[in-house]
Amino acid sequence: MTDSAKPGPNIAALLAHWQALGGGSAPTRAQFDPMAVPRLLPHIYVVEFETRPFRVRYRLTGTKADEWNGFNITGRYIDEFLVDDKFGANRILLDTYETAWRTGQPAIATYHWPTRTGFMVSVGFGVFPLTVNGIVAQALAIEDIGTAPKADEWVPFEDPAKKT
Repeated sequence: MTDSAKPGPNIAALLAHWQALGGGSAPTRAQFDPMAVPRLLPHIYVVEFETRPFRVRYRLTGTKADEWNGFNITGRYIDEFLVDDKFGANRILLDTYETAWRTGQPAIATYHWPTRTGFMVSVGFGVFPLTVNGIVAQALAIEDIGTAPKADEWVPFEDPAKKT
Protein backbone atom coordinates (compact mmCIF):
# COMPACT_ATOMS: atom_id res chain seq x y z
CA MET A 1 0.00 0.00 0.00
CA THR A 2 1.23 3.49 -0.73
CA ASP A 3 -0.64 5.89 1.55
CA SER A 4 0.11 5.82 5.27
CA ALA A 5 -3.29 7.27 6.28
CA LYS A 6 -5.92 4.88 7.62
CA PRO A 7 -8.20 3.91 4.72
CA GLY A 8 -11.85 4.92 4.81
CA PRO A 9 -14.66 2.38 5.18
CA ASN A 10 -15.16 1.59 1.47
CA ILE A 11 -11.45 1.11 0.88
CA ALA A 12 -11.02 -0.96 4.05
CA ALA A 13 -13.95 -3.23 3.11
CA LEU A 14 -12.70 -3.83 -0.43
CA LEU A 15 -9.15 -4.37 0.86
CA ALA A 16 -10.38 -7.04 3.30
CA HIS A 17 -12.35 -8.76 0.54
CA TRP A 18 -9.38 -8.62 -1.88
CA GLN A 19 -7.04 -10.08 0.77
CA ALA A 20 -9.49 -12.90 1.53
CA LEU A 21 -9.64 -13.82 -2.16
CA GLY A 22 -5.93 -13.87 -2.90
CA GLY A 23 -4.31 -14.50 0.45
CA GLY A 24 -1.90 -11.59 -0.07
CA SER A 25 -1.39 -12.08 -3.80
CA ALA A 26 -3.53 -10.61 -6.54
CA PRO A 27 -6.58 -12.83 -7.02
CA THR A 28 -7.88 -13.76 -10.44
CA ARG A 29 -10.65 -11.70 -12.01
CA ALA A 30 -12.80 -14.85 -11.97
CA GLN A 31 -12.48 -15.05 -8.16
CA PHE A 32 -14.18 -11.69 -7.70
CA ASP A 33 -17.91 -12.17 -7.19
CA PRO A 34 -19.66 -8.78 -7.15
CA MET A 35 -22.52 -10.25 -5.13
CA ALA A 36 -20.10 -10.85 -2.25
CA VAL A 37 -19.82 -7.08 -1.72
CA PRO A 38 -23.26 -5.67 -2.63
CA ARG A 39 -22.91 -2.56 -0.44
CA LEU A 40 -19.75 -1.56 -2.32
CA LEU A 41 -21.01 -2.12 -5.88
CA PRO A 42 -22.34 1.43 -6.46
CA HIS A 43 -18.86 2.77 -5.59
CA ILE A 44 -16.66 0.32 -7.52
CA TYR A 45 -14.72 0.95 -10.70
CA VAL A 46 -13.56 -2.05 -12.75
CA VAL A 47 -10.60 -1.11 -14.95
CA GLU A 48 -8.32 -2.85 -17.40
CA PHE A 49 -4.67 -2.10 -18.01
CA GLU A 50 -3.00 -1.63 -21.37
CA THR A 51 0.76 -1.84 -21.29
CA ARG A 52 2.30 -0.28 -24.42
CA PRO A 53 2.00 2.50 -23.44
CA PHE A 54 0.54 2.10 -19.97
CA ARG A 55 -3.12 3.14 -20.02
CA VAL A 56 -6.15 2.57 -17.80
CA ARG A 57 -9.59 2.01 -19.34
CA TYR A 58 -12.75 2.04 -17.25
CA ARG A 59 -14.65 -1.18 -18.03
CA LEU A 60 -17.49 -0.58 -15.58
CA THR A 61 -18.36 2.12 -13.06
CA GLY A 62 -20.89 2.02 -10.24
CA THR A 63 -23.81 4.41 -9.99
CA LYS A 64 -22.32 6.38 -7.07
CA ALA A 65 -19.02 6.63 -8.96
CA ASP A 66 -20.91 8.06 -11.94
CA GLU A 67 -22.74 10.49 -9.66
CA TRP A 68 -19.45 11.64 -8.13
CA ASN A 69 -17.85 12.09 -11.57
CA GLY A 70 -20.86 13.89 -13.01
CA PHE A 71 -21.23 11.40 -15.90
CA ASN A 72 -20.55 7.77 -16.80
CA ILE A 73 -16.89 7.15 -17.67
CA THR A 74 -17.29 3.51 -18.75
CA GLY A 75 -15.19 2.89 -21.87
CA ARG A 76 -13.03 5.97 -21.31
CA TYR A 77 -9.32 6.17 -20.56
CA ILE A 78 -8.07 8.07 -17.55
CA ASP A 79 -5.44 9.87 -19.64
CA GLU A 80 -8.27 11.62 -21.53
CA PHE A 81 -8.86 13.62 -18.36
CA LEU A 82 -5.24 14.71 -17.81
CA VAL A 83 -5.49 17.66 -20.21
CA ASP A 84 -8.03 19.55 -18.10
CA ASP A 85 -6.81 18.23 -14.73
CA LYS A 86 -6.68 21.56 -12.87
CA PHE A 87 -6.22 19.93 -9.47
CA GLY A 88 -3.80 17.08 -10.21
CA ALA A 89 -6.29 14.39 -9.18
CA ASN A 90 -6.16 12.37 -12.39
CA ARG A 91 -2.36 12.26 -12.35
CA ILE A 92 -2.50 10.88 -8.78
CA LEU A 93 -5.11 8.32 -9.88
CA LEU A 94 -3.06 7.24 -12.90
CA ASP A 95 0.09 6.89 -10.78
CA THR A 96 -1.84 4.85 -8.20
CA TYR A 97 -3.19 2.51 -10.87
CA GLU A 98 0.32 2.07 -12.28
CA THR A 99 1.72 1.25 -8.83
CA ALA A 100 -0.91 -1.47 -8.33
CA TRP A 101 -0.26 -2.84 -11.83
CA ARG A 102 3.53 -2.94 -11.39
CA THR A 103 3.51 -4.43 -7.88
CA GLY A 104 0.44 -6.66 -8.01
CA GLN A 105 -0.44 -5.24 -4.59
CA PRO A 106 -3.11 -2.79 -3.43
CA ALA A 107 -2.24 0.87 -3.82
CA ILE A 108 -3.98 3.52 -1.74
CA ALA A 109 -3.65 7.27 -2.18
CA THR A 110 -5.48 10.51 -1.49
CA TYR A 111 -6.27 13.43 -3.76
CA HIS A 112 -8.16 16.66 -3.15
CA TRP A 113 -11.17 17.87 -5.12
CA PRO A 114 -12.97 21.22 -4.84
CA THR A 115 -16.57 21.96 -4.06
CA ARG A 116 -18.32 24.77 -5.89
CA THR A 117 -17.41 27.21 -3.09
CA GLY A 118 -13.74 26.22 -3.16
CA PHE A 119 -13.65 23.91 -0.13
CA MET A 120 -11.18 21.09 -0.86
CA VAL A 121 -12.57 17.61 -0.15
CA SER A 122 -10.12 14.83 0.68
CA VAL A 123 -10.80 11.72 -1.41
CA GLY A 124 -9.21 8.41 -0.50
CA PHE A 125 -8.71 6.02 -3.39
CA GLY A 126 -7.82 2.31 -3.40
CA VAL A 127 -6.76 0.12 -6.32
CA PHE A 128 -6.84 -3.67 -6.01
CA PRO A 129 -5.18 -5.59 -8.86
CA LEU A 130 -6.65 -8.71 -10.45
CA THR A 131 -4.96 -11.26 -12.69
CA VAL A 132 -6.19 -12.61 -15.99
CA ASN A 133 -4.27 -15.55 -17.48
CA GLY A 134 -1.60 -15.16 -14.81
CA ILE A 135 -0.81 -11.46 -15.30
CA VAL A 136 -2.14 -8.31 -13.63
CA ALA A 137 -4.52 -7.08 -16.30
CA GLN A 138 -7.45 -5.56 -14.41
CA ALA A 139 -8.22 -3.94 -11.08
CA LEU A 140 -11.03 -2.97 -8.79
CA ALA A 141 -10.95 0.57 -7.48
CA ILE A 142 -13.03 2.46 -4.96
CA GLU A 143 -13.13 5.92 -3.40
CA ASP A 144 -13.95 7.23 0.05
CA ILE A 145 -15.12 10.80 -0.36
CA GLY A 146 -14.65 13.18 2.54
CA THR A 147 -17.33 15.53 3.72
CA ALA A 148 -17.96 19.08 2.63
CA PRO A 149 -20.20 21.76 4.11
CA LYS A 150 -23.82 20.55 3.87
CA ALA A 151 -24.98 23.23 1.43
CA ASP A 152 -21.96 22.71 -0.82
CA GLU A 153 -21.50 20.29 -3.70
CA TRP A 154 -18.35 19.14 -5.46
CA VAL A 155 -17.29 20.29 -8.89
CA PRO A 156 -17.90 17.48 -11.42
CA PHE A 157 -15.16 16.32 -13.79
CA GLU A 158 -15.00 18.19 -17.05
CA ASP A 159 -15.59 15.85 -19.96
CA PRO A 160 -13.00 16.76 -22.62
CA ALA A 161 -15.08 14.93 -25.25
CA LYS A 162 -17.88 17.49 -24.78
CA LYS A 163 -15.76 20.60 -25.33
CA THR A 164 -16.74 22.74 -28.27
